[in-house]
Amino acid sequence: MRPPRLDSELLRAALLGYEIRRKKIDEKIGEIRKELERAKISAPVPKRHLSAGAGRRIAVASRKRWAPQVRRPKMAEEPAIDAAGMPGDDPTRPR
Repeated sequence: MRPPRLDSELLRAALLGYEIRRKKIDEKIGEIRKELERAKISAPVPKRHLSAGAGRRIAVASRKRWAPQVRRPKMAEEPAIDAAGMPGDDPTRPR
């Protein structure tokens, strides 16, 4: 079955709609390009450097803050005994 023939008014209306959309998209593209140009022009932010003493103070404070959360090594536990009565693998662990 052949599609119905489109009349010229419908095609003109479609073309007009697409041209309006294209114009809006072109405007958005222009705005984005302007923002990119501004980003290139703006001066880079200089990197802040700490003095050696300030770095040491921060390190000490950080260690002090994390000290309560550091895990202490546990005492060695007795080895688990498997089904055959031999020490070694944990019987609950899949093989």
